[in-house]
Amino acid sequence: LLKFWSERWATETIGWHKEGVNEMLLEYFDVAFKNISSSNERLRVLVPLCGKTVDMKFLAQNDSVDKVYGVDGILKSLEMFSAENPELMIQSVEGTDHFNRLSGKGISLLRGDFFALSKDELDDKCVDVVWDRASLVAIKPELRGEYLETVRKVIKPGGVILLATVDRREGTEEAKLRGPPFSVNEEDLHSLYGTLPWIESIEKLDEMDLAMNADDKERLLKQGMVSMFEVCFLIRTKK
Repeated sequence: LLKFWSERWATETIGWHKEGVNEMLLEYFDVAFKNISSSNERLRVLVPLCGKTVDMKFLAQNDSVDKVYGVDGILKSLEMFSAENPELMIQSVEGTDHFNRLSGKGISLLRGDFFALSKDELDDKCVDVVWDRASLVAIKPELRGEYLETVRKVIKPGGVILLATVDRREGTEEAKLRGPPFSVNEEDLHSLYGTLPWIESIEKLDEMDLAMNADDKERLLKQGMVSMFEVCFLIRTKK
């Protein structure tokens, strides 16, 4: 799968990249902030499989945030983000055995295998919030257990996961199983997170139709899909 993403970035075939901040993040980040037990402190936020999402700039410049950590396996995506956001003054710095590192104002970008991530790479501290926008759905379903275990190791007790998934709701069976992005509906999410001993609760916050206009509907129909939604959840971890 890394080869797939490498080829997409090499040719800049990145149709999933949004020029604006994700609507779910804009709407619900304050909700996540209010759920942190030490809400009088500024937050440390992890963005897994971040690409060059402008969500990181939004978070790094948010008064509630102390530091953002973006992790991706493709160095070009992080270099593009750095070049496109000069006000963050991101520079290459000394890395670790597992990660290349770029650092700037309120942000650190780590290039390496997400599954190798530990709090050592996060300045030896766990994060308060994980913003998972299309990272869980980007990995192969058989790797989801390893993904969740990595998140568990780096999020502090009482922290929260703000998560936006893709739900391939109606379409041919082949189309619903296709990915990335792989479908994770509400039932799937409860199966993944609901039985974990470190999870306190799962709350569905919102959903957005990804076929809002005729062009989007036509594109989905060509893929064998009738309806597809982005669904946002707030997952609270136990203190």
